[in-house]
Amino acid sequence: MAALPSLLLDADASQSCRWIENFLHHHLFHEAAFLAERLPAFPEVEDGRVLELWAEALLSAGEHSRLRHQLQGLHCSRSLSPRVQYLLALACIRLEHYDEAEVALLAGNIDLLEKWRNGQLQPLEHVVEGAAGAYQLGRAAEGMGRKHLALECYAECLKQCPYMWGAFERFSWLSLCRQDSRPGQSCRDFVDAALNPSNKASTTLSGACVAVPGEDIVARGWTPRTPRKRRRSRSFEKRQKQNKDPGNVTSPSKMRAIFSPRKGPGSPSAPKALPTKLPQLPLADGSPSPGTKAAGCSTSDQVSSASAKEVMAVSVLKGVGEALHAVHRFHCQDALEILSKLPSHERDSAFCQDLAARCNFELQNYRDAAILYKRCSSLHKFHSSLGLECYSTTLWHLGDRLELGLLSREVLEWSRLRPQAWCVAGNCLSLEKDHEQAWT
Repeated sequence: MAALPSLLLDADASQSCRWIENFLHHHLFHEAAFLAERLPAFPEVEDGRVLELWAEALLSAGEHSRLRHQLQGLHCSRSLSPRVQYLLALACIRLEHYDEAEVALLAGNIDLLEKWRNGQLQPLEHVVEGAAGAYQLGRAAEGMGRKHLALECYAECLKQCPYMWGAFERFSWLSLCRQDSRPGQSCRDFVDAALNPSNKASTTLSGACVAVPGEDIVARGWTPRTPRKRRRSRSFEKRQKQNKDPGNVTSPSKMRAIFSPRKGPGSPSAPKALPTKLPQLPLADGSPSPGTKAAGCSTSDQVSSASAKEVMAVSVLKGVGEALHAVHRFHCQDALEILSKLPSHERDSAFCQDLAARCNFELQNYRDAAILYKRCSSLHKFHSSLGLECYSTTLWHLGDRLELGLLSREVLEWSRLRPQAWCVAGNCLSLEKDHEQAWT
């Protein structure tokens, strides 16, 4: 029997990297890590490229403790690349070692780390991996209870990359805890300041967003608020006025028609498609095709069409952001009005349907909330587990044993490891008067 060739010893580093990348592409993470560790010069192969692939394979395989332990040992003997530092920080955050994540995201610079923990914001300019690193630094700061620093991190992330939706969600929620937050500020003004389209962000090959100088949108001097007496919101006062004037009230049937796939009587007209001109190819003899004045016109049309699509995407993103911030401020009626003005394709998305159902739930319109939750779960197949506890609580308030029992069975078959699934099961048992089992 012929001996197998020693592939690992004969192949060069670039060929080995291609093998590892092929394993990662096919989600064979353990095989990719095993192959990287078999290389003769690991982890010094090809200027750390193999080490980056190895760290990405372990992180994708869920080997967070192993990655943290081995990279911390390597960090004592050699300097790690920014990409490896970022992957190490991700592993530390998932293991809830937030202080170690801060060290990794600041590239192990002790001076920057000391300034950051003293409340200075200068280290934000030196975070690895740009906007993504600032977002992870905010998660680490929030995990350690330093919400004012987390707010600064999310603001810096949005300044570099305004399309980072996770950073906007946390920024919208934490901004309500600021001492200098203005209750009279409209949701549109808040979103315009946070998602500033003038802050263009270009993505490099490594995935980090390059910062562009812009205005800082976070005021200094954040301190936690002391508990105070609950005040009535503007949406509550608006509902009181609407109750006095029944002619201005939007009926639940019209609101359901707005958030249904079919076009109802109360739904706004769909936005007209922007006229786009496709570039026309020249004829066989090289002359421009009829109907075009010059070849440069097609290029300008392409640029204008791309810019128009970008403006439309930013406007839709701002609309969704306004609705989300209104929900965070518990202005649910305002959020429903904002959602009703979105384009139909975005209004019918799973996120907006779930947000509209949450608004009806907070307004105690349980019948409308149940209809929206049922449509969202059937069309989008439980796209997110965040609304399941509200859906089951809605059915509990309505006393619908049949629907709640069916929902409990479907959710438990879908995933028993999610806490929302057991909230649904607890509501089902509570409705059946089995309170002891519901508590357990």
